[in-house]
Order: sequence, then C-alpha cells, then structure tokens
Amino acid sequence: MAAWEIRQKELMDELKAMEDSWRKLYKEQKESTIPAGKGKAMLLLALRIKQRWQEFITKRDRGQIVKDHIPNHMVMVDWKIFEAHVACARDYLEADAYRETLKHTQKALDLSDAHGGAWMECVVMNVLNYEKEAWIGLDEESNYLDTATRRAEGMAQLAAVPRDEVVRAFCEVATVQIELDDHQAAIKTARAAIRVEGVRPASRNTARMKLGVALGCAKLTDEALQLLEQCERDWTMSVEGTRWNEQEMVASKALLDKCLEELRRGQANETADTEILMSVEYGNMTETWNKLYQQEGPNGEALLALALRIKQRTTEELDDINWRERPPLFDMAREYLMYADRSVFTSHTRCACNCVDAGAYNATLRHTKCAIELNDAWEDRWREKVVIIVLDCELRALNALGEHSKFLDVATRRANALAEFPNVSGHDRVDALCEVATALMDRGDYAGAAAISRKALAVDAPRVSRQCARFKLGTALMADPQRLKLESALMADPYRKKILSESDRDLDEALRELERCDREWTTADLSDTTWNAEQLAQLRKCLDNNLRLCRRRLAEKQLAETLREDEQLLHPSMNHVMKGDFVKSAESAERTASLLLSGMCNSPGLARFKTSNLPSCQARAFTLTNCFLLDDHRAAGWLGAVQQAVELCEREPLEDACPICLQQLAWPAELEVGTRVTVHGLKKATHRNGDQGVVERLSVGPDQRVQVRFCKNAEPEEGMLTIEEHKAVLRGLLEQIDKPCPNACPEEVRRAAEASLSAGIGCLESKQDAVDEVLKDMLIGDKCEISTLEDIISLAQATSFPDLRRSITNEIARLEASSAAYSLRVRPANLKASKGYIDASRRAFMTNCLHCFHARCIKRFVDETFHEGQQICPVCGEELEFAETLVMCAQMPSWDRPSYVD
Repeated sequence: MAAWEIRQKELMDELKAMEDSWRKLYKEQKESTIPAGKGKAMLLLALRIKQRWQEFITKRDRGQIVKDHIPNHMVMVDWKIFEAHVACARDYLEADAYRETLKHTQKALDLSDAHGGAWMECVVMNVLNYEKEAWIGLDEESNYLDTATRRAEGMAQLAAVPRDEVVRAFCEVATVQIELDDHQAAIKTARAAIRVEGVRPASRNTARMKLGVALGCAKLTDEALQLLEQCERDWTMSVEGTRWNEQEMVASKALLDKCLEELRRGQANETADTEILMSVEYGNMTETWNKLYQQEGPNGEALLALALRIKQRTTEELDDINWRERPPLFDMAREYLMYADRSVFTSHTRCACNCVDAGAYNATLRHTKCAIELNDAWEDRWREKVVIIVLDCELRALNALGEHSKFLDVATRRANALAEFPNVSGHDRVDALCEVATALMDRGDYAGAAAISRKALAVDAPRVSRQCARFKLGTALMADPQRLKLESALMADPYRKKILSESDRDLDEALRELERCDREWTTADLSDTTWNAEQLAQLRKCLDNNLRLCRRRLAEKQLAETLREDEQLLHPSMNHVMKGDFVKSAESAERTASLLLSGMCNSPGLARFKTSNLPSCQARAFTLTNCFLLDDHRAAGWLGAVQQAVELCEREPLEDACPICLQQLAWPAELEVGTRVTVHGLKKATHRNGDQGVVERLSVGPDQRVQVRFCKNAEPEEGMLTIEEHKAVLRGLLEQIDKPCPNACPEEVRRAAEASLSAGIGCLESKQDAVDEVLKDMLIGDKCEISTLEDIISLAQATSFPDLRRSITNEIARLEASSAAYSLRVRPANLKASKGYIDASRRAFMTNCLHCFHARCIKRFVDETFHEGQQICPVCGEELEFAETLVMCAQMPSWDRPSYVD
C-alpha cells in the first residue's frame, strides 16, 4: 500500500473519531433542557473536522471521489459548524453575553445563506429567536423588532410550525409596534396574524384584539369598535393546545374591556363640543416665550418669569370653562397644561445652565430640583433632557460645593440612565461611568469603583474612552487602603502570606490592566470624544506613575516572600529575640497583631476568618510579653485578645493544663486600681527596687505607665510586715545582739519588737514567718552556712560580726527615708503583684500553633529533642508554626539545670 493511501486511511479514521465525538456532544446539547455549555467545544471540533476533510481532498485523487462523495460530506461538515454556532449562541445568551450571541447567530445565518437557505426551520425557530432575545438584552428595540418580524414571517412559511405559534409571534411584533406608536405597521402585522388559518379560538381572539387596539390608536374608531365587539362576543378563556396561559388571557380580556369602554365613550361624545379656544393674550405670551427661547444664549430668568405667567394664565382660562366637568375636553386641557409645564421645565433647565456657568451653585440646585419635580409630575415625559442636561448641571454644582455623597448618588443615577437613550454616544456613557468610579475611589470604595470600571469597558466606545476606563479599573484594583495596610503587616510578618492572597491577585490584575492600557495607548480619534491633548497627557502621566507604583509593590511582595532565616520564614521580631532585645521584639510582634486586627475589622475582603493567622500573631505577642518581659499587665491584655480571636476564627480553645507535665497553667492578670505591687527590675532608679505600694491609676501618659502610691501607713497584704513593724523587728534584733547573754530564740526578738509598738504584746504573733525572714536577711553572711535562726543568732553573739550593727542601723535609716508617702509612674513590666505573681519558669508559653506549655516544660522539650532532629510541636506536629518557638527557647534559661540561679 502506498504511503499516500496509508495517510488517507489514517485521516479517515481520525475523521470518524472526531465525528463520533461531535455527535455525542450534539446529542447532549439537544437532550439538555438548559444550556449545557457544550457549544464552544462543538464549534472547535467541527472546525477541526472541516480542516481534516480539506486535507483529505488531495490533488492525486480529486477526480471521482470529489464528484461522488466530497460535496455531500462538506455540506454535512458545514451543518455541524452551523449547529455549533447555534449552540454557542444559546450558551452565550444564557450567560447574558449578548454581543457574543449576535456574532454566532450571524455566522449561523451566513452558513445557511451560503447553502441556499438550508436548515431553515432551525434558523427560524432557534437562530432568529436567540438573536431576538439578544437585542432585547441590549435594549435595541428597532433591531429587535426587525428580527422578530423576520422570525414571524419565516414561521408562517414553515408548515411544521404550529399555527398558534405563528399567531403568537405576530402578536408579539404587533405589541411592540403599538408601544412604539407605529400603528400602521401594527395594523399590517395584526392582519397577517388573523390571516393564519387553522388556529384555536384563543389565538384568533388575541390577534383580533391586537388589530382592534392598533386601529383604535390610529383613530379608525368604527372599524376598531366593530372588530373588538366581535372579539368580545367570541371571547373564550380556554388556552388548550396553545402556549397562552390563563394569566395572559385575563390581562388580554382586561385590555379588551378597557379599549371597548374608551372607544364607546369617544363615539358617544363625537357630537360634543371638543374645542378649547384660548385668549389672544395667551397666544401672544406663548409666541413671545418661543422667540426668547430661540435666541442665542437666552436669559433663563426672563424665560422662567414668562413661563410662570403662561402657566398661571392657562390655569385660569381652563378653570373658567370647567374642563374637569366636561370629559371630552380632558385630553385637550391636559395638552395645554402640559405645554405650560414644559415651558416652565425648559426655563428652569436654562436657568440651571446659566447659574452653574456663573458659579451660583446653590441657585443651580434649586432650579434642577424644580425641573426634576416637574418631570416626575408628568411621568418622565422629559426624561432625556433631565438625564443629559439637568443632572449634569446638578453634578457640577454638587462637586463645586463638596457634597461628595450626593454627587455620587446623582452621578450613578445619570450613568445608569444614559444607557436608555440610543442617541447618546458611547463616549458619553463611558465618561459618566468613569466619573462614578472616580467618586467611589475618593470615598474609598475601590471594589465598587472596579465594578463600575468593568461596566464602562463593556460599552462600545472610542479607543480613547476605553483606555480611560481601563486606567480607572487598574487604579481601583491597586489602590485599596486596606490592602496597603495588610501589605505593611505582611512586610513585618513575611510567612503569613495567606491573608493577602485575594489582595495579591487584585494587584496582579491591576498590573495586567495597566500594562494593557499602556500597550494600547493612542492619542488618535479625539474628534469623537470630549478629550483634548492636555487632558490626555495628564492621564498618560498618571498611568506611568501608577505602573511604577504597581510594579514596585509587586517587587516588594516578592521580596517579602523570599525572606528566610535558618531555612524557615521567621517574623522580624525573632531577629531582636536572637539579639536579646526583648523589648523591641515585643513591640514588633504587637504592631503586627494590631495591624492584622485592624485590617480584619475594616475589610470585607478578609471575611474568611478560619484561614486567618490573627490568633498566631497575637499568641506571639503574648509569649514575648509574658515569658520574656514578665509583664503581667500587657500579657493579660493579649491573652484576652487571643481568646477572642480563637473564638472568632472557630479554632480549638486554649488548653487549661500543660500537655507535657499535665499541671494547670497559671495565667497572668491585669493590674487594677487598688492592687498591691512591688517595684523590681529598675535599672536607673535602683534604690526604688523593692518598694511596695498600691496602684492608683492605669495607662497614664503616652507610654501607658501605671501610677503607684507608696505610703507609710499603707496596709500590707496578709502576713507581711508594715514598714514600722519592720523597723521594730530590726530594733529588737539590735537589742538582742547588745545583750551580754542574749536569748537565741527568735520569739524574743519578736517580743522585743512588740514592746516598742503601740499595738502591744502579741501583735506580731501571726507574722512570725515574716519576722524570721527579716532576721535571716540581716544575719546570714558569706562566711556562714547555717540553716536555723538560733544558730545564726548564737553565731552573731559569739563571733561579733563587725558590720552587723552598722548594717542594721543602715537598714533602719533606709526604711525611715522610704517611709514617706510618694507617687511614681512605673512601667507595668517593673511591677510585681503581691498576689498572683508567677515565677518565670512556670509562666504560660503559647506557640504560634496555639498550644500552651509551662515555659520550663517547653524549654526542656526543645533542649532534649533539638539534637535528635525533632523540631515539631509535641502536640500537633506543626513544623512551620513551631519555628519561632525554637528561637525563643534558645534565649530562655535552663531552669531544670542545677547550675541555674534566678
């Protein structure tokens, strides 16, 4: 077998497979009651089939094969392409993509015409129907009417189409023609519907009713009345065998009754006086007003004054003839009243234009309000002028007055209404939509601005206008302030990039739109727009600036994503931890958590709380303030924030016990007014360390310090000595040392102290432990390793410590100096609550994966498992979230080691 024959066989096999696939898609499309979305696939496959058939027809065998087989096959191939275009039109129509629908219907019609009007039934019933619906979606009434007429005429020529469907199509066309006041065309269409034979009574009556209404509108009263009366006699509500429903028949019957009533009333009043003769003065006033209006740049105030006089004169003359009591005069009287109000409306419109040009913005708003009220009173009779002229003047006035909220409302109404008028150019529509987008961005509604900009891009407009709309879209996508705040948080928290996934996609899309605007930039075709060269140059400058800014932000995002520390992505606060600067590390962690919380509260784009890392950021801030700064007050605040965030994000609640030692965790408590505290950790005013006082105020000054009052007579906590009692014990100890034969019992020291106090004997009995602590502090020295207090006193009496008496005297003097009342502002980290203070080793350590341990337990776990290569959380096995715990534990002391000294 020759090579070309093998190739031909392969082509035939491939063609057969592709045709089988196409028939399967076609069957699915036909069996589906709703669009199955197979149109595009069918079209691509049909085009490939046509391409393969063209390859099959080679020069070598074009003879008898072409003569006998190829033409028929090519017709079938074109039929496949035709059906694919029909399916695409159906899919796009369902998706409201009307322009795409029209493209595919036109291609289907072209294929049908190329084959001499083939597949006409599908063309009439499907293709023209889809085209008709697309024109409806685009509000193109004239095109819709033309297509609907062609479809109805085509249905009449097809014997397979039910005759009731033909009548329904003609009635639909006639309805639209009546609404457009094309009564002669409506009469012609309705007569064509009546001529259709073999229809049911419901369809016949509906066609007669349409013809009667069209004749009545055309002032052919006698024929219309005769036809409608016949229709009334033959009327039936039965809809069997038709697509009419009961509701439609009820509405048609109501319309029939109304038309009959109006026609009969008009016929009864034909002989009545139907003329209204206005005075000569009225005619002179209207003529003068028309001459003033036709002048170039007419005076709006003069026009308005004359129009108000015309309205007053019209009302007076009509009231004189009692037109309300004479029904035949209703229509004519309304025409006179409408003319008077139209003059007032036009005058207000002219005044608004003059006032806005003169800078009288409040007067402009008064005139626009009056014009809009008149238009509403006459049911939007002058709506086009209101939208194009009146609302434009109102927008200019509101913008000049700084009424941004009202400006946005009016601009939105105007932009939406411009689409109703076919004579409004695409540039004007795009310009109005871009004005709305700008106002939304000024208010911070960037999502709304992006939506409006997309709507502007869908308008058929000149290229200059479209590039302005695309620029607005790119600017709205990149300029969200919430996204910028979150970008700042991301730079401080580089591995928390999940929260910015949506915003990053917006930034990428913004860059694509701005780059496309840059590629398609043009300065031509300005004649069809209101742009000038200077405005276009300014827009180009803004485009270049936004492009640079957008590219820089994307570069910063990519840089933040590549930041790594020890093969793990770490928060910048960990750098301060490794340097031992725990204050800066805590501030950095708190700043990140605050920014994330602010972004979550203010942005609807972060509504997916379950994926938020807010609890992890707050947990980092809690651990740094609780375990490193030992600041109970700040740590308690972050603990409450973590608990709220865990509940908000629907996470598991925090553990109450340490998972390692199974003992209860002790949580820090916030300082409150009245809490007894002890100063510790001061580096400059070290003489204040150890002073005890009471909290007076919280959050004082810009650095949020705590004001503590230290008082001589402050009541200490239970079991502790006051300053006076402390001094009395020291004096009692001094007396015992000075005795030649001292009694080495600590009770003697206590009794001596009690004797010097006004409370009397026994007042210190309940504070014996505190007395013992004072004695140990004063008597123990570097040279003695003595465990009991009696041994200490005996050793002091036997060996005569030279500095002991001086030490006791100095301590008494210190207590005297510190006993005066004073008040200090101290950082919460330098205050230790007398009750509830937690040792550093037993403080709660919270990992970023929200598991809580004792500090010494997690430290021991990390030390024991680090060299084994296990660097994961002992509870959940998390590795990334546990990376910061390794850094923190490296800076913790090893409390479990015997060499550790606090």
